Amino acid sequence: MDTNFSQQLPQRVMTDRMLVEQACAGDESAFETLVHRYQTQLYRFVCASLDSDEAEDVVQFVWFQLYRCLSILQSDSSSPWSGISLKPWLFRVAWNRCLDERRRRKKYQHVFFSTLEDANETDISSAFLDPAPLPEERVERREEQECLYAAIQTLPPKARAIV
Repeated sequence: MDTNFSQQLPQRVMTDRMLVEQACAGDESAFETLVHRYQTQLYRFVCASLDSDEAEDVVQFVWFQLYRCLSILQSDSSSPWSGISLKPWLFRVAWNRCLDERRRRKKYQHVFFSTLEDANETDISSAFLDPAPLPEERVERREEQECLYAAIQTLPPKARAIV
C-alpha cells in the first residue's frame, strides 16, 4: 500500500530524493520530472557564462551526468552521498562544465581566414602571436620580484608584516 501511495502523489509534491529513487528503479517519468523541474534554471545559470549553443550542450551534459550518477545519489543512509541535495549537485556539475568549456575555448582560440581577408598584414601577424610573455620579460619580472623581496626584508618586522 505504501508503494502505491508514493506513485499517487502529484509530481510537484514529490521531493527530489523520491524522484531520484524512482528514476533508479527505472521510472522514466520521474527522470523527466527532474529535468522539467530544473531545466530552465540550469539553462539560465549556464547562459550567464557561455553563449546559448554552448549552454545547451552543457545542460545536456548535466542531465547525462545525472543519469549516470543516479545510483550514487540514491538515498542510502550508509552511503557517503546520502546527505547530498540534488539541486546544488546539478549546479556544481554545470559550473564545473562551464569552467571546462571556458578553458577549452581559451586553449583553442580559432582564427578564421574569412575574417582575415580584409585585414592588413600587421593585423594578420598579430592574430597568430603568442600572448605569453617573452623569456626576456619573464627574467626581468623575476629580477624585479627578487629586488622587491630583498627590500621588504630590510624593513622592520612590523612594517614587513603590513606589506
